[in-house]
Amino acid sequence: MAAMRSGAFEAAWRITDEIEAPRRAIGGRSLPDNLLWDGTPVTGQPVIIRCQHGLGDSIQFLRYLPLVVPLASEVSLDVQPELWELYEGMPGVTLASTGGGIEVECMELRYLFRTHLKTISPPFVPVDTARFTPIHDRRTLNVGLIWASGAWDASRSMNLSELAPLRDIPNVRFYSLQQGPEAGKWRASTFELIPLHLSTAQIAAAAAAMLQLDLIVTVDSMTAHLAGALDRPVWTLLPHRADWRWMENRDDSPWYPVMRLYRQPAPERWDDVARRVAKDLAALAATACPESDAIDTARIPLL
Repeated sequence: MAAMRSGAFEAAWRITDEIEAPRRAIGGRSLPDNLLWDGTPVTGQPVIIRCQHGLGDSIQFLRYLPLVVPLASEVSLDVQPELWELYEGMPGVTLASTGGGIEVECMELRYLFRTHLKTISPPFVPVDTARFTPIHDRRTLNVGLIWASGAWDASRSMNLSELAPLRDIPNVRFYSLQQGPEAGKWRASTFELIPLHLSTAQIAAAAAAMLQLDLIVTVDSMTAHLAGALDRPVWTLLPHRADWRWMENRDDSPWYPVMRLYRQPAPERWDDVARRVAKDLAALAATACPESDAIDTARIPLL
């Protein structure tokens, strides 16, 4: 983890080789991380890619699918049902399989390909993004908001009220993409917040909305990965002790070139994050030269 946080991926893989050697000698899974790959080369072999972590993890690391397909004799994808709409129909990939093959957990793909900072595979979601025209040149900047992550890590979530500095920014229209228990709190917002989440509960619908919005501002959650994989501008708000994948001491991400990172300077200091986001958002809105109204929220198409 220390090596990954510092960007020393090659060192991380050497350490992983040492850790994995005993497990590979006897077979079986490595708990609690559910590592599956036994080191067997995948070239010319049937491969089953299993997604056993979070939805964001799947979106982040299934970027390697286009590299696996030409190597393997066949590829089966055991992905969460919520993501079927995004990945079904991808050439060379079959969704779910009970057959045999080399098993790889999707987060192991970075290890399988010995990824380092200069060889990170580009973000990838197999949808026809050309079908959706991003919004440009409007009287308002259209921004999607997600302020709460999953319940398993409360440090990643903030209260909607902590985004109050966004209230006074001119020429910006905010849309709630929040799902889950926090979604209903849009009514208590101190600034206008359009409940787009009512029509974007399905991930495919959320993706379609993101492809039309100008910017997504989100805490560390699946939506950050989805926006980044769709190549949509996304600002990700991180707790002080952020996950390893966001590394350290940087405000960008090698995983998503379109992403900007806003880190807490100290635990629970969302106020500082919100002020910086408000300042940068005001500067961004001031540079826009819009010509038409905001998006028609009743016509968000499905992928």
